[in-house]
Amino acid sequence: MTDVGVRCQTCVPKRRPLLEGVTPLYFVRGLGASLVTGALLGALWGLILPPRTDNLSFISLGVAFIVGYLVARAISYAANRRSGTPLQIVALIGIVCAYILRNLVGGQAVIVTDDIAGHIAAVLAAVVAYFSVR
Repeated sequence: MTDVGVRCQTCVPKRRPLLEGVTPLYFVRGLGASLVTGALLGALWGLILPPRTDNLSFISLGVAFIVGYLVARAISYAANRRSGTPLQIVALIGIVCAYILRNLVGGQAVIVTDDIAGHIAAVLAAVVAYFSVR
C-alpha cells in the first residue's frame, strides 16, 4: 500500500465484476426470453419482409438491427442486467429462432439457400444481439 492508499496490482484482490455472474436461474430466464422474443419478432419479420432473393435494402438491414437489439434487451431484462458468454450464446439462439420463423412464415424452407440478403440480415442481427448482451 502506498502513502496515498493506492494498491499495486499484486495486492489488489482479483474479483469478478458484480454483473457478470450468470446463475442457472438467470440463464433459464434469459433463454426463455430469447426464444419468446425471437419467435415473435421472427414471425413479424417474416410478415413485413418475406424471404426473397433480392430484398437486401436499408429496410431489411434496419429490421435486422432492430430484431437483434430487441432480443438482446429482452435477455438483459430477464437476466437482471447480467452479462457474460452464456447469455451471448443465448442471444445467438434467439436470433436463429427468429431467422427460422421468418423463413417459415414467409412460406419457405427452414433455411433458404439462395437468400443471401436474409443471411446477411441474420448475421447483422446476431452481431448486434451478441455485442449488446456483452
